[in-house]
Amino acid sequence: LLSALVFAAVIGCGAGLSRFQIETDPIRGFADASRIASDFRSIENSLAGTLGVDTVIRFDQQSLRDTSFLERMELVREVEERLRRSPNVTGTTSLADFEPIAERPPEDAGYAQRSRYNKRAEALQQTILDGEVAGAKGFYSPADSARPDNDTNGFRFGGAGDELWRISGRVMSSGGAVASTVLDDMHRNIQEVLKLQPGSDHRIVGGLPLSLQARKTVIHGLFGVLVAAAMTLIIGGIIAQRNPGGIVTAIPAFVSLASVSGIASWL
Repeated sequence: LLSALVFAAVIGCGAGLSRFQIETDPIRGFADASRIASDFRSIENSLAGTLGVDTVIRFDQQSLRDTSFLERMELVREVEERLRRSPNVTGTTSLADFEPIAERPPEDAGYAQRSRYNKRAEALQQTILDGEVAGAKGFYSPADSARPDNDTNGFRFGGAGDELWRISGRVMSSGGAVASTVLDDMHRNIQEVLKLQPGSDHRIVGGLPLSLQARKTVIHGLFGVLVAAAMTLIIGGIIAQRNPGGIVTAIPAFVSLASVSGIASWL
């Protein structure tokens, strides 16, 4: 009877591992009734999300040849509008917000109308490059003036002449599962717009993807330590007993490890 009770207790504690979660949000480390947690919730409920997220859009050289500066700006504006529709995105800002909407001339437009449009696009781009538009530097830059990036995921901060556009946003602070859904939704909305323009791609950076990556890193590291500890116990038992049956001596340690971890997860 005692063995059955111990076995049931161990199983019950071990089942708590299914509830195991990693929290990287420092605010969740404070009690709900604390002043800092209360102020944090008030800001999110009354103003905007407190978690920063930036979308970087890149246009390669072929894309630059196929489109004008104004056309690319309107594409960025459309991406921004898609992001704003997400209930978890509480605000976005891009260079397009500082400029009026520029409609592309129709296909049957005359030479004079197309010429005025192209001249306006060139003049606006040069004005921004010359630093005459306050605050524009943080939202637009040719990649030859950006820091090179050797990224294994295929997104590079461009070759000479490529453009980078940044959309700054805020999202609601949330748990891992919700944050992952928000990030996937953002990627989907952006891709629906950029698929219409060959030679463009994007990356989402900032607090949101960083918090998700931090959770994954901590979980992988923790389970790596647990596996290493288990292997050490097994090998140590076999060496100590000089017999493969020595693995039995590691069972109490496994039981203790599972119980303590399970209880911590339940709590």
